[in-house]
Amino acid sequence: MYPNVNTNTNKKALAFVIAGLLSALLVLPSIPVGRADETQCTGGFGKAIHSGTYGNVVVPAGGACFIWGSPTVTVTMNNLAVEKGGELHIFGGVLVKGNLKATAPDHVVINPSRGGRNAIKGSVRVTDAVHVTTLLFLSVGKGVTIKGNGGNVSLLSDTIGGSLRIGPNKDKVNSTVDQNVIFGIFQYKGATGTLKPGTNLVAGTEDEQDQGDPQDSAAPLNRVAVNGHYSEDILSKVALDNGMCRYTYKADSSVTVGPC
Repeated sequence: MYPNVNTNTNKKALAFVIAGLLSALLVLPSIPVGRADETQCTGGFGKAIHSGTYGNVVVPAGGACFIWGSPTVTVTMNNLAVEKGGELHIFGGVLVKGNLKATAPDHVVINPSRGGRNAIKGSVRVTDAVHVTTLLFLSVGKGVTIKGNGGNVSLLSDTIGGSLRIGPNKDKVNSTVDQNVIFGIFQYKGATGTLKPGTNLVAGTEDEQDQGDPQDSAAPLNRVAVNGHYSEDILSKVALDNGMCRYTYKADSSVTVGPC
């Protein structure tokens, strides 16, 4: 004989359990929704990324991202993207195995102040930045494109494995490009701003620079050598552990580090 089951009592008990579960869900912290291999970097200096290995890292619209490693700890990620209005600050010891793409960011600043040099094995593309784009002592495996910016552009002591293309940018945007090693060609097109070129080694031939990008009428810069030597003056090339190579030049044994 089956026991007597009070259906109304069971329904009330089930409703009580469901209500409790819903209440618990309401007090859980909010977690950004994204792909499983995607990490959002936001929250400013207090929530900086300073260790670990990541898939793709995204600075969400309006977010502020700070990343740094140390001379002994490298922060590694696949790709890095900055969405509209986002701020990116990298302070050294960071390796991006893919690309950096910033679309209409507030600003992008990369320098080695905390953890040594930074490296991006793919390409760098910054378009329509509201304020400055600053790349200092950065090693890039492929090309760098910066265009549509509303703030000044600075590239100092960078090693670029492909071509560097700057501009056209907004009116009165100035660009400073000095002490860089560029393995491709260098093209610049300003609006009413000025270019302050320093001493850059540009390995691309003058013919290649004159031809340029068929989609861009940028006026090329003349080829200038670091310490008086062009890339064909390389004496030796030694592969380093970080995927880059150390180049020694023939005449005065000066050394640069760049993509292999």
